[in-house]
Amino acid sequence: MLDLLITLIAVAPVIMALLAAVAPPKAAWIRPALLPAVLLQLALAVALSYRQFFFGYLFAGEPPRALSSEEVQAFTNATAGLGLPITLALAAAITALASAVAFARARRLRLALPWLTLAAACLCADRLQSAAVRAVAAQPEGSSVDLDALLATVQDAIDPWVLPGTVLFLLSFPFFSWTAWWSRARWTHGFSPAGLCLLVGLPCVLVAQSFSLGAAWATQFEQSTGALPDAGLPIQSGLPMASAMLLFAAALSALQAFATWHVSRMQCVSAGRAVLRGAAWLPIAWAAFAASALLTSEQEAISSLLVPASQAGAVSPFTLVEDAMQTWLPQLVYAAVIGLVMITAAGPLRSDRRSVRPSAEA
Repeated sequence: MLDLLITLIAVAPVIMALLAAVAPPKAAWIRPALLPAVLLQLALAVALSYRQFFFGYLFAGEPPRALSSEEVQAFTNATAGLGLPITLALAAAITALASAVAFARARRLRLALPWLTLAAACLCADRLQSAAVRAVAAQPEGSSVDLDALLATVQDAIDPWVLPGTVLFLLSFPFFSWTAWWSRARWTHGFSPAGLCLLVGLPCVLVAQSFSLGAAWATQFEQSTGALPDAGLPIQSGLPMASAMLLFAAALSALQAFATWHVSRMQCVSAGRAVLRGAAWLPIAWAAFAASALLTSEQEAISSLLVPASQAGAVSPFTLVEDAMQTWLPQLVYAAVIGLVMITAAGPLRSDRRSVRPSAEA
């Protein structure tokens, strides 16, 4: 059931965005759900990245050996969400690209600029997230694993996308804010969504090297008698930052819920639709909080590796993350589905419709 819902989160927004791009007037009720859908796809991609850390730890924690096709397939499916070539970040890129067409055709061409930036940023995040998967899947079956060469291949595949992905997610904030400046609903349709794009998108870049971090801990931690591995320091520092950004995104989504409800009341929208439209952001906020909790559990598991075996107790790092996955991943998925259904069912508000004058676009 959980895998089916993850597939639904990845595929359904793509179909919705394509429908909105093909028939903008008839699909006005879809447009309000497009940005939350992209944010949830990115949040789920971040949440699933912790599996790359433990696959890297397992691969590097054993002597070089031959990889079976079952192991390669398990790694591909577990880390990519849907398996290659379709990943959650790539689904978010397709959704954002179709949304750019939908908003350009339905309202104004300038509204497509931030969506195009977000689509390019999501594409870079997809290249980052799938680099390790592609490198491992490219290993010939029956041959031993050269870990140094594998990590070098992963790093070479990741490096060209780190800076562009970071810059594009940073640019999405001023672009979304600028396009909403002409609207009276500039906070609920501009600054707040722009901040969410930044706070949810950048963690995709920060956790992209989880596989390399797991391998670094497996190879260097065991040889350094409890010292922090130098190779893992830059990557490890990104985990608490990504978790904090997602936690901030959860708080901002909760504020967006109340702001949307207030704006709906000011627009004289029916009370039921206003409450539904605002309340839809609450499960989205919980989904961001669940993603932050998963990254926090990964950080705790890494910290537990520093504890000597005599003091670590019976709980292993793998048990910590497995328990966190069983607790938070279903909550993230269920909250994402509930939020998308609610915000789509609420339909468009007055600020979602096209107006004659930019100053009256509210």
